[in-house]
Amino acid sequence: RERAVPRAEACDDAGLARARLALDKAMLSIGGGYAVGDPDEEAKRELAIAAKYAEDPASLEPKPTPGFHEMAYLSDIDLSPQPYLLYIPTGYDGQKPMPLLVFLHGYAFDLSKTNWIEYMYSPSLQGVCEKLGFVLAMPYGRSNTEFMGVGESDVLRVIDIVKRRLRIDESRVVISGASMGGSGAYTIACHRPHLFAGIFAVTGRVDYFAWMERPKERFPRFKQVQVDTDYARDLLGNLLHIPVFIGHGRLDHLLNVEQSRLMARLLRELGQAVDYVEFADGSHYIWSDVFEHPRLNAALPTWRVPDMPAKVQYRTYTLKYPRAYWVNIDEI
Repeated sequence: RERAVPRAEACDDAGLARARLALDKAMLSIGGGYAVGDPDEEAKRELAIAAKYAEDPASLEPKPTPGFHEMAYLSDIDLSPQPYLLYIPTGYDGQKPMPLLVFLHGYAFDLSKTNWIEYMYSPSLQGVCEKLGFVLAMPYGRSNTEFMGVGESDVLRVIDIVKRRLRIDESRVVISGASMGGSGAYTIACHRPHLFAGIFAVTGRVDYFAWMERPKERFPRFKQVQVDTDYARDLLGNLLHIPVFIGHGRLDHLLNVEQSRLMARLLRELGQAVDYVEFADGSHYIWSDVFEHPRLNAALPTWRVPDMPAKVQYRTYTLKYPRAYWVNIDEI
């Protein structure tokens, strides 16, 4: 099938992508790819999915029904099958557009396509989306890419797919994430502010140089520019019209709470909307506490992308990121 049709058509075939993902997961399970359960049983289950597609390609076509779905797409970059998770709330009927919450997962050294659902999917976030009537999309982002480069492209591809296949209110797309995903959410919103109505981050990183505990001037100039392009610290003015909610545990042993304190302070100094909640006894793993926080749950339904903001502030170092709202940069 993949060889028989044009590349663009193959990349748009969700059933083919799910079958290819099944083969990938079977091979990873057999080869010791950190399967959560019994590797042989995992492989058999995935091979059965691939066989189902071989018998009836239409059988794996996704159906926009409420509930949890493991989805996939073929990357238009390298034709690799990439997974994403989708939760459609019970109120979805395909008629009324619904808001979309995009959640970016955290880092784990052994993260793979075989275990990332068990490691990173949060039933408590699903519960919030059900209660507030949000579609939930969770890109894999090729595991530990920091959601930069190809990982960022994967996030944007998932957003585009969900918008095309479901009735999504494009003025109410929220990007969020935890740990590595929180850092990715900040950066992707800074690169494309017009796409997002708001951000919420759990223990996210904003300052690479502080994280590395080395002053910026001690890095080569090319590295400084690379970091300034790929991390949010130097781009925060781009969030002028995007409200930000931040949660961090004071006892976080993996990412110093000063990262979120700094983010909140910098946004306030810029006069931008930010709500920072610090959990006095919280560790790095306060995800559910943030998801269920009453102030976040009250704010999420109110966030909207402004139609035509009178003032646009935008900083970019590359024409890879040329646009904010009605402004397009043609040349640097």
